[in-house]
Amino acid sequence: MWHYFKTLLKQYLKSPFTYISIIFPIAFLFGLGQIVPISYIYATTVSITIIMIAFFLFGGTILEIRKTSMIKSMSLTNLSKTRVFSINILISFLFTSIVIFIITILVFAFTLSGIDFLATDWTFWSDQKFLSFLSGDIYWEDVKWGLYIYSLLLGIILAYGLAFLLISLSKSSTTLYLWSFFYLLLFIFGTYTSIPNFFVFGKSEDVPGIEFLLDLRYIAPNYYSNQTMTIALSNDATYNFVTDLLIDSGLKPEQAQFITDHIFNSLGNVQNWDWDNLITDAQTFTNATRLNVADQTYLSDFFNQLKDTEVTFLGNETSLITVFKNVEPLSNFLKTLFTEPVERWLKFFIDPFVLFDITNKTSIIYSFTPLIMVVIFLGIGVRRFEWSIR
Repeated sequence: MWHYFKTLLKQYLKSPFTYISIIFPIAFLFGLGQIVPISYIYATTVSITIIMIAFFLFGGTILEIRKTSMIKSMSLTNLSKTRVFSINILISFLFTSIVIFIITILVFAFTLSGIDFLATDWTFWSDQKFLSFLSGDIYWEDVKWGLYIYSLLLGIILAYGLAFLLISLSKSSTTLYLWSFFYLLLFIFGTYTSIPNFFVFGKSEDVPGIEFLLDLRYIAPNYYSNQTMTIALSNDATYNFVTDLLIDSGLKPEQAQFITDHIFNSLGNVQNWDWDNLITDAQTFTNATRLNVADQTYLSDFFNQLKDTEVTFLGNETSLITVFKNVEPLSNFLKTLFTEPVERWLKFFIDPFVLFDITNKTSIIYSFTPLIMVVIFLGIGVRRFEWSIR
């Protein structure tokens, strides 16, 4: 066993993919990390690390062993093929952990040092002012660690499950490397986990069939774990965005938080907001005068709640929507929040959901699809895998 362990280490040390699996993710992080917010690009970097080690190192090593005489000599020793497979997984897991630890320490150091090197917002991608409030920084004390660990383990299981399937279907390491390279390109460029997609910038109408291309991300297994990790690091980005937008409009922090709580209690998950009607109502609100704003017809429940709620304002009982119209910070806030650009960015930056909530379509997709993928990968892989190549 020790002899095989040393042989495997030598295989890792002489493989160029060992060094590429370290250098590429770090270069990727500090390259795109200057224009893409760190809480977004960090999750992608971790996913790339897992994918590269699982496919190119773990998968490549198994195939190299399978085509050499080593597999024949194992039958003459007490070292079973199952144990050989387990040792390969263990070493690749340890190597994956080391590289992710290095990346995390680097990100941790940069985010806490105050050095303005890694991007923390989306202003590089657009000059719209509201993007300065959509933070992409990592606040380590607020990280959802349970969700982070779950997404990390899910990403590893998905990558190694798919790698095992491709190993089973590949007759040579060259074939495996080609499939692995294709999958890596699909993950980096096809899932929009590295660079924001056209839809966010309002250019989807200029690209025929772009909606179909956006849906391709759902066929990449590691897309699911990557999005879950992004949520774990996002620190309630949309909630903070609304609060900061109110403060910038001129309200005190406690007032802004109170209104934000009311909005999210009323509207719920950002993904489920009635955006079409909210945007239409915001335009109606903008075009109305201070005197007739409460007499307008609104389509969304939120604006109708503002219209029907009576409060004391300047000594008189008046509709809450009239208060919003007369108080400039509140009026500016509604005009800014319920717009198509904000909708696109909020939906893009964070796709919040509660895992394994069978009443929510998004939760079902993100919770159960990757688990089904794992079962399929391992099921087919176990049936097709052979140690010897005929």
